[in-house]
Amino acid sequence: MSKTQEVSAVEADERREPTEAEAVAIDAARERRSNRPVRVQYNERERDGGTVRLESPHSDDEGNADHLADVFATSSEPFVSRSLVHLANMTSDNGSGDGFAGSCEGLNRDLALIGAIQPQNELEAALAVQMASVHELSLELLRRARKAKTVEGMQAYGNQATKMTRTFAAQMKALSDWRRGGEQVVRHVHVYEGGQAIVAGTINAGGQKTGFTAFKPHEQHIEGPCGPEVLGYDARGYAMPATSDEGPEPVQSARRQDSGCGSTKGES
Repeated sequence: MSKTQEVSAVEADERREPTEAEAVAIDAARERRSNRPVRVQYNERERDGGTVRLESPHSDDEGNADHLADVFATSSEPFVSRSLVHLANMTSDNGSGDGFAGSCEGLNRDLALIGAIQPQNELEAALAVQMASVHELSLELLRRARKAKTVEGMQAYGNQATKMTRTFAAQMKALSDWRRGGEQVVRHVHVYEGGQAIVAGTINAGGQKTGFTAFKPHEQHIEGPCGPEVLGYDARGYAMPATSDEGPEPVQSARRQDSGCGSTKGES
């Protein structure tokens, strides 16, 4: 066997083919991916003198700029430029060689996150930039905590990472509250004896089989045919029978006496 054939044999892909189930999952994933929004991106190009410039990955530079402005929900070019600077500062190589992959890759990553947040104006876009920055910082702190050589270092980085992840969650809540206008929606669900309530997909049997059952004082609870509203609960909360204007029904006598005078048995 020649050296060329040996190299070809080593480089040959010896992995198995996808199973039938894997192929179905791959096709479904490709279909979903094709329907997802296309995120704005930039390529990094080095100019003369070592100057690095970000440019559109396609020939329509103006169209890519419009796409970027739409991601930040603004018509202000200075707002877009400054937002890009903030993101680039958070994702660019810090010179220590301990983690950041480069400004272009990190910038595209954060632009995808901001696109998922879908800001509707500059205020929401500013919060989205902060969220992307906090996300980058939290992951970097988690990485440093994992690589720490001492327990103290691991705890220090871990505690800071925990604060950043909590900040990210608080930012998400702030954005949600802002979009709702600060309003809170409260839903009251009343469950009576023998009933069921379906809340968040969970079925809870309502009522108590024995013992005290609580009722709302402003709501009528009737067991039986509906009639005039009366005070129909005893001290234990059970319904009491309601009165009516109808008299008692006639009851058949167990022994009926014959009319008239009759002879008595045994008389002589």
